[in-house]
Amino acid sequence: MFNKVTRLIALGFAAALCLSSAAMAQTVLVVDSQKVISDSKVGKYVGQQIASIEKTASSEVQTKLTSVQNKRKNLQTQYGTQTQQQLMQNAAFKSQLEQLLKDEQKFKEEYAKISQEMQITRQKAIVPVMKKFSEIVKAVRAERNASVILDRGQVLDLSAASDVTQTVLSRLNQQMTTTPVVRERLPAK
Repeated sequence: MFNKVTRLIALGFAAALCLSSAAMAQTVLVVDSQKVISDSKVGKYVGQQIASIEKTASSEVQTKLTSVQNKRKNLQTQYGTQTQQQLMQNAAFKSQLEQLLKDEQKFKEEYAKISQEMQITRQKAIVPVMKKFSEIVKAVRAERNASVILDRGQVLDLSAASDVTQTVLSRLNQQMTTTPVVRERLPAK
C-alpha cells in the first residue's frame, strides 16, 4: 500500500515536471539581419545610392585638396631658394603663408563636415529599411508563435528550422525595393 501511494505521488510529481517543462519551453528563432539588409533589393539600392553620393562628395574633397596642395607647391617654388632668415623678413611670403595655413584649416573643417554629412546620409537612408525589417520580423515571430527572434551574430549554434533569414529576406524584397536616399547637408558655419 505504501509503495502504491509512493508510486502515485512520484507519477504525479513526474507529470507536473513534464507539464511545467513544456510550459517553460519557448520557441527561439534566428535571423541574420546583416545578410537580409545587404542581400535585399532595397539594401543593394541604398548601397548604390550611397556610393554615388560618396563619389560626388569625394570629388568635391579632392578638388579642394588639390587647390590647397597647389598653393603650397607654388609657395615652395616661389620662395624655395630663400633662407629661413630671408623668409622671416619677407612680408609677402608671411602673408601668403598665413593665407595657406588658413586655407588648409578651412579644408580640414570642410572635410570633417562632408564626412559627417555622409555618416548622417547613411544613417537616415537605412531608417525606413530597418523599420520595415522590424515589422517583418515581428510578423514572422507572431506567425511562428515564437517567444523571441535573435540576431544570428548572437547565436553559436542552431537548427536550420530555427533560421528565418530567407523568409525575412523574401518578404523584405516583396515589400520594399527602394527608399529615398538624399545627401544630407549641414549648415555652413
